[in-house]
Amino acid sequence: MEAERFDRALETAAQSGKLDSWLNKVDADIDAGRVNRWMKSSTTPDFWAAYQVLPERVRNIARKTYQLWQENPRHPSLHWKQLAPGV
Repeated sequence: MEAERFDRALETAAQSGKLDSWLNKVDADIDAGRVNRWMKSSTTPDFWAAYQVLPERVRNIARKTYQLWQENPRHPSLHWKQLAPGV
C-alpha cells in the first residue's frame, strides 16, 4: 500500500511541476533514515537501459535507497511491492 502512495505522489509531483521539491524531500528522508531485504534483488538489461536515461539526481536517490535496503531491509521508509505472486 505504501508503494502505491509513493508512486501516486511521484506522478502528482511530476505533473504539477513540483518534482524538484518532492525529490528534495525524498532525498532528505533517505539521508535521515526515514525511508526491507526479505526479498530477492535482481535486474535485467532492460532495467539498466531505463536506469541510464534517468536524470542523475533520480539515479542518486535510487542508489541511496538500494544501499539503505542492503543495510536495513526492514527500514520503515522503504516501500516495496510484489510484482506478481511468487516473484
